[in-house]
Amino acid sequence: MLLVWHALSTGHFVRGSDFTAKIDEYLQAAAEVLPFNGSVLVKHEGKILAARGIGKANLEHEVANTPQTKFRIGSISKSFTALLVLQQVDEGRLRLENSIDNYLTDSPEAWKPITVHHLLCHTGGIYNYTDSLEWLTRQATLSKPEKLLPIFRDKPLRFAPGDKFEYSNSGYVLLGMILQKVTGKSYETLVHERITEPLGMLDTGYDRPDAILAHRAAGYRATYGTTKNARYLDMASADAAGALYSTVEDLSKYDDALSNGKLLSTEGYAKLFSPVKDDYAYGWVIEVHSGKRQIWHNGGINGFASSIVRRPDSQSCVVVLSNFEDGPADHMSRDLMALIQNEEFRVPRRHVAVAVDPVGYDALSGSYQLEPTVILTVTRDGDRLLAQLPGEPKFEIFPESECSFFCKASYAELSFFKNDAGQVTHLVLHKNGLHVRGERLPDSAADEVTATPDDKQ
Repeated sequence: MLLVWHALSTGHFVRGSDFTAKIDEYLQAAAEVLPFNGSVLVKHEGKILAARGIGKANLEHEVANTPQTKFRIGSISKSFTALLVLQQVDEGRLRLENSIDNYLTDSPEAWKPITVHHLLCHTGGIYNYTDSLEWLTRQATLSKPEKLLPIFRDKPLRFAPGDKFEYSNSGYVLLGMILQKVTGKSYETLVHERITEPLGMLDTGYDRPDAILAHRAAGYRATYGTTKNARYLDMASADAAGALYSTVEDLSKYDDALSNGKLLSTEGYAKLFSPVKDDYAYGWVIEVHSGKRQIWHNGGINGFASSIVRRPDSQSCVVVLSNFEDGPADHMSRDLMALIQNEEFRVPRRHVAVAVDPVGYDALSGSYQLEPTVILTVTRDGDRLLAQLPGEPKFEIFPESECSFFCKASYAELSFFKNDAGQVTHLVLHKNGLHVRGERLPDSAADEVTATPDDKQ
């Protein structure tokens, strides 16, 4: 689910040359508090303001991360796949409105209504193979895309093609197969010949575990306070859905090419960045902030987390790559983009709970509407204040003041706001660089919203 967020004015404004100092202040805090381990690049008005490596690319050998360190980028690879598909459309080898049955041999009858367009924007309804137990238990041995097909080929469609948005890695794996069918070349070869080589992206490619790759980051995961090596994954099992590696510097070149109209026709670029459902276009999410388009995608794959956020109107781009699979890449990329746009951002800080009178929790308790069908419920439980999102367990939030709270389980904050009469009118959820406003609802209205069926995700 994609959350709509609202920028708030809080006085965190910086100008011109102050950006670099503020970026470094933010990155130092992120390394210490979040904590962050990886590489970051921040660009504004077409100029790179900062390119930094933070922490270690390899903990065992104590090798530092740098802007040249290569990270798996996971689902950011989907933007490359979409670009390749539209190149074939430009050249007349593919038609977006054609059924995928035209390109895939022996496809199920249920797939015949699914078009190339549906796969690109995640509206095809095909089951997402990475949700399956089979993939979780066999990912080390699924060494080519064709081995993935039995996991999702015969599962019923989740919905009629075109009816809904539901993220599906399966759809992008199929796009890789379609590209190979129409070109006679592998996805790996197409990425090299049609994108990375023309753009001089020499540090971007298909992550082969047997290749000797200079400056490759090792991937890690944090489990119950202990750092461990990431679980092994043959990246061919991600293929066109997420098999690429890159650097922050190469992804900056990629941003330049997208902004300068290279590699695609004008019509192709219009399709690439036109949202279809739930803000998703072709391999990119398109949102509007302060009246300006913000284009982004993230990635999460064994050992790595990634995010790229673009504001073409101001020639701004932020790339955050982490070699921890739960790394705060999304959080940081949004904050850093907000910083250089003079919008709200929060420098990461350590939270300290303070003593407050729990009687005040009664005034905060209630239902707050974050989205049309998403209600955050806040309740008092004796001396504790609890919060709950739909379908999730309750979690305790801890006071920093009478109206400011934080969650220890994740880096999230809640701010409550009162009117002149002292009544709580709304809250703002601060999480992953998002600032989501929730209006307080009367009890009857909250019941009506939470009873709405079916379309909840």
